[in-house]
Amino acid sequence: MPNLTFIVGDKPLLLTPAQYAYSRIDSSNDNSEICHLHIYGYFKGIANDDPQWILGGVFMSHYYTTFDFGKRRIGFAKSVVYLK
Repeated sequence: MPNLTFIVGDKPLLLTPAQYAYSRIDSSNDNSEICHLHIYGYFKGIANDDPQWILGGVFMSHYYTTFDFGKRRIGFAKSVVYLK
């Protein structure tokens, strides 16, 4: 699977397959391997039906995230725990 890059503002934020997906064996279906995503696409957006992504905890565990409610902005920096 490829790396995924989300452009937020003008900044690229990258997630590797190991960060955004996991696989498991489905014992109810001939022990086949199933891939699950840790992110969720929501394609009926709030404004103008723009698609949106729910990145959640998996994203925030790899990027330090700050919310400035007064200025209505979000900031991101690579988490030092996962910095390589």
